[in-house]
Amino acid sequence: MIAEDKDSPIPRNRQIAQKYMAACAARSVKPEHAGYDQTGAGSSFGDILAEVWSPEVYGVYFGGGPSDSLVGAEQIPAADKYANRVSELWDVGSDYLRAGQIRGITSELANEMTSRRRSTVKRAGKVLLLVESKKEIRRRTGKSPDLADAAFILLDVCRVRGKFRPQV
Repeated sequence: MIAEDKDSPIPRNRQIAQKYMAACAARSVKPEHAGYDQTGAGSSFGDILAEVWSPEVYGVYFGGGPSDSLVGAEQIPAADKYANRVSELWDVGSDYLRAGQIRGITSELANEMTSRRRSTVKRAGKVLLLVESKKEIRRRTGKSPDLADAAFILLDVCRVRGKFRPQV
């Protein structure tokens, strides 16, 4: 986990950006293979990352509608399966898990990945998957599923930048 040094005169987001860049460099991760949560304050953080490292770092936005990506074994548009972007990000990994392409998940990560309640909504004649909002899960569980969010950011980087597709 990257933490702020409260005694440093460097602003918090710049510290985190510099430490993130250093942690990636230590693991030989190129900017185009790194990602971050672009939602909310993440937008400003992304600006700092672009300045201190590279504009190639991939921002993942959890808000709004689903992406234009094809998803699932049937390779259908995400908009035909998910009610919103967070539902897509939180569900799409199940195809990779079933195919054995994602392994070694810790019990802590597995618990977080399965913590959001799922339901369906009907929209324009389609039944779409909807996961509960971050506000709802925090209220229900008392914590934010940050570890799972990070894992889903990584998966999205692999899907978008690495063209990682589930094997069926």
